[in-house]
Amino acid sequence: MSITNRSVKRSRISEATFRELERYFSLDLEAHKIAFRARLHGNTVNRHLLVIRQRIVEFCEGSSPFKSEMEIDESCFVARNIKGKRGRTQMGKRLSAAFF
Repeated sequence: MSITNRSVKRSRISEATFRELERYFSLDLEAHKIAFRARLHGNTVNRHLLVIRQRIVEFCEGSSPFKSEMEIDESCFVARNIKGKRGRTQMGKRLSAAFF
């Protein structure tokens, strides 16, 4: 019997088992719970979940309107001045990130 999997090359699990992993991944289960339910070793599950995540990243990068690098700048806005406190330790200070 030949085990074939169209999703992952040189995979030793069947297509049905891989779809079961995808279903558990979409339910947001943890890797050790997926391994228990699918009766697979944890390293096997982690390897296949990594492949799923990489494909999601490839799809998102392909459909993203941003094609170049982005720079994220951090800004601090102080609500009021408190005597004796300076910098990040000052109470009432708010952090925000500006995206360019």
